[in-house]
Amino acid sequence: MTWHTIANGNVMDNSDFNDNMDHVFSGSRLPLDSAGTAFGSTDSAFDLGSDSFRHRTLYCDNLQVDSSYTTDDKKLWILETKTELTDTASSIEFTGLNGDGAIEYVAIGYGIENTATNFVLNVIFNGDSAANYGSQELRGQGAGASAARNTARSSLNFMWSAATTTTNKLFSYMHMFLKTGSERNTLNLFMGGETTYVWRIASESGIWKNTADTITSIKFYDSSGNGLATGTTIYLFKRA
Repeated sequence: MTWHTIANGNVMDNSDFNDNMDHVFSGSRLPLDSAGTAFGSTDSAFDLGSDSFRHRTLYCDNLQVDSSYTTDDKKLWILETKTELTDTASSIEFTGLNGDGAIEYVAIGYGIENTATNFVLNVIFNGDSAANYGSQELRGQGAGASAARNTARSSLNFMWSAATTTTNKLFSYMHMFLKTGSERNTLNLFMGGETTYVWRIASESGIWKNTADTITSIKFYDSSGNGLATGTTIYLFKRA
C-alpha cells in the first residue's frame, strides 16, 4: 500500500485513491497537499463527520478534549473536577456547576482524619445550610446494625467516623440526581477503617427539598471542626 501524492493535472487511478484512503482510515498518515506536505494547521475549524454522517469507531491510544463530551444515550461518565488537598482545610467546594446540564453526578471521596477525634464530612448544595434536607440511614458497626431517619437536616452525610486515630481513612461514593423539577436525591455508601479494622460501614439515602434552583455548587465541609488532612481527595463525575 503506497501513498500517492495528488498533483494538479495528473490522473489518479482509483486503486491509488483507495491506497490513500486506506492510509488515512488506518491512522498511519494524515492527508497531504500537492507538494507532499501536511495541510496547514487550523484550530477548532473543522468537524470529523457530522450529526448525520458519522465514523463508526475511533481507535486511539489517548483522547484529550479541551471543551466537552456529549453522547446521544448519556452513557459516558466524565470527570467534571477533582480536588486533592495539599494542606489541611475545612472544606472542599466545587462551583460553576450546571445541575441541569447532566443527568446524574457521582462524588467519590477519600478522606483522612486531621486529628485523633471525631471526623464528619457533610455535603450541601448551593450553600443551603438550612433544615431543608432529609435522610434515611442503615449502619453496621461491629456485630451490630442500626437505622435512623431525619426529616429536618441542615446537610447530608458524605463520610464520617468516630475513630480516634489520625491513621483512620474513609472512602465514600455518592450518586446524585440534581436536575430541577423535583427534589434532589442522593444515595451514598461510605466506610472508615485502618489496617485490618473496619470501624463502620453505612448507606444513606438523602433528599434536598429545593425543586426550582439549578445547582451551581456542591460543598463538602467538616462539620466536626477538626479539619481535613493533606491528601483528602474528592472526584466529581457527571453523566452526559
